[in-house]
Amino acid sequence: MGCPTFQAPPQEELVNFDGKRLNSSANRADQSKKRNEGGQYAEIIVNAYASGAGIVLAQNNVSDKMDEVRGALELLEWLSLEGCCVSGDSNFCGRNIIDKIIASKADYLLALKGKSPVLLEAVSTAFSQEQTKKTVFQTEETGHGRHEKRIYRVIQAEELPQQATQSYTQLRQIIEVTRFRTVTRTGQYTEETHYYITSLDEEPEELAYKIRKHWAIENQLHYVLDVAYGEDDSRVRTKNAATNLSLIRKIALNLLRKSPQPGSIKIKRMRCAVSDEQRENVLKNIMMR
Repeated sequence: MGCPTFQAPPQEELVNFDGKRLNSSANRADQSKKRNEGGQYAEIIVNAYASGAGIVLAQNNVSDKMDEVRGALELLEWLSLEGCCVSGDSNFCGRNIIDKIIASKADYLLALKGKSPVLLEAVSTAFSQEQTKKTVFQTEETGHGRHEKRIYRVIQAEELPQQATQSYTQLRQIIEVTRFRTVTRTGQYTEETHYYITSLDEEPEELAYKIRKHWAIENQLHYVLDVAYGEDDSRVRTKNAATNLSLIRKIALNLLRKSPQPGSIKIKRMRCAVSDEQRENVLKNIMMR
């Protein structure tokens, strides 16, 4: 079914793409069976979230084929993203999605992992060579019971062999992020390295900000849906009900996020539940924008 084109928030907005499974939309017994044995999988929704504006732009149910890439391609058809930057994990680091993003006159910032083995090997080799020209940016912070240092190293796409990059439209820079994390209470230490590719021609500081901001879709959307709305525990399973309720939750979340009233999403929900005036104020605030 088609969807009307939605105009994204102002230019340079970061639009995060990610999938979310509605874990209780099918019971565990059915989820343990294969489909040809009467099994049923939990619903999977691909979301598009404008992290700067703090609103959900669109969702797409991809449960039938379990294909988040297909869902993302359809979202790119529905959304008007000119001037924005689309971010996503390695599931979306495919040439078809990249081509669609560029055709939409948007930029991309995507995680690079084993699904792109040729490019990943070339990137890993380039960063390990001393002669490769790199720009470096570092952050360090303490909070939430841990100390974390991140080192961002950026190279230009021209540093890589052309055969490794030629299929990635308008690839300009590659970012290596090494995270050093120490848990304050236990002293447990971990080190991780991740790679990202982008069509953006920006300084390392700006790229670092966007990489961190991508996780807003997890922290500000998926987490809130599960904690404030109990989405993961919802056992609504009849036909399209789980998907429809997920959409309604996001519409409500968008409305409450734009409400100037103080308090958490849970508190705002409670106020609206017990007060006609509060509900009217939330809707009036949206109508006046």
